[in-house]
Amino acid sequence: MRLSAEPNSAMMGAASLSTGYGTAASSGAPVEISARSVAGLRSMRHELERTMTSARWLRSEIADAQLVLAELATNAFTHDGAPEFSAVVTCSNRQLEITTFHRGRVLPPSPPVPPADDGTPGGRGLIIVDQIVSERLVSNRAGTTSTYVRLTR
Repeated sequence: MRLSAEPNSAMMGAASLSTGYGTAASSGAPVEISARSVAGLRSMRHELERTMTSARWLRSEIADAQLVLAELATNAFTHDGAPEFSAVVTCSNRQLEITTFHRGRVLPPSPPVPPADDGTPGGRGLIIVDQIVSERLVSNRAGTTSTYVRLTR
């Protein structure tokens, strides 16, 4: 099943549904959701909520997953200058896997925690993500960055 918040440019083509990560026993086919801007995240969060609700996840678990998805998308748009962001979601009643894809410039790794006195807002989102998820992997191949996260119950 393929669902889009906005028309998908086929950035990843049919291959995006074959993420190469994860082992979730899905209660259905993977769901693809996409956005062309940070404004499109609202629709992505709604699609994620519908998917997780149908697999009987708790409201607090859904909120955590929405926060993770929003952080990954915001990083893609804000830090990497991605023109589009898509995610493949596979959900069972025991685990959720999200694999995100975007094209954009690849930035060198930054320190895990920004200095407290640097005066810049933010910079702590991935620390929060790492506290929520069971696993996070990042790959960059042929100019496309993919991030895989897994949440388990």
